[in-house]
Amino acid sequence: MKTLLEYIEAQQKEYKFRLKFATPVDSDMHKKLESALAKFEATKVSKPKKTIIQGRQLDFPDAGPGESYIVDAVFAYPTTREAVRDTAAVALRISPSLLVVRSSEEPLETDRELTQPTGKALLTAEYEDLKAEDNYSNKAREKEFKEHDSMEFEYEAKSDVKANPGPEFTDKASTSPIGSTKVKMPKVTSSAR
Repeated sequence: MKTLLEYIEAQQKEYKFRLKFATPVDSDMHKKLESALAKFEATKVSKPKKTIIQGRQLDFPDAGPGESYIVDAVFAYPTTREAVRDTAAVALRISPSLLVVRSSEEPLETDRELTQPTGKALLTAEYEDLKAEDNYSNKAREKEFKEHDSMEFEYEAKSDVKANPGPEFTDKASTSPIGSTKVKMPKVTSSAR
C-alpha cells in the first residue's frame, strides 16, 4: 500500500509556460526573471533563445520587423498566464505589451509543435504510389455501396402497443384537450361602468 507522501508525489503536476519578449533579455534580466518567478515555485527557467528576424512578428504585430526572445518556464504551483506576465513585467521593468505568455496547452503552441520541420526536404520526397482506380473508379464506388448496403443498422425495437391518436378536433363541440369541459367565454354586457 502506498503512503500518503507517495500519493502526493504522484498527484504533483507541472505547469509549462512560454514567455516571449519583444525586447532583448540579457543575463541580468534573466536572473531577475528567475527570482521573480520563484514565487510560482519555478522548477526550470530556460536561458533566452533568440528567434530569427521576422517582417511581422506573430505575437507582436505592432512592433514591426524584429526578433523576439523566448524563455520556457516550468512551475510546480498552478498559475495563470496573466499572473506570470504581470510578475515578469514588474520584475524586469518593461511594459506588459512587450511580453506575451502562452501555456503549453494553448492551441497555437501545440499547432506550432506539430508543424515543425522534420529536417527532410519535401521537394525531394517521393510520392506514395496511388492508383487512380483505387479511389475514383466506378469499381471503388460500387464496392463502397455494397459495403454500405450490407451494413445492418439497429433501430428502435418494435412494440405491439398501438399509439393513442389523441382527441379529434374536427367537431366544434369537442372538449378541450386540457380539461373535460369546453371553455366558456365571458359575456360582456356593457363597457361603461
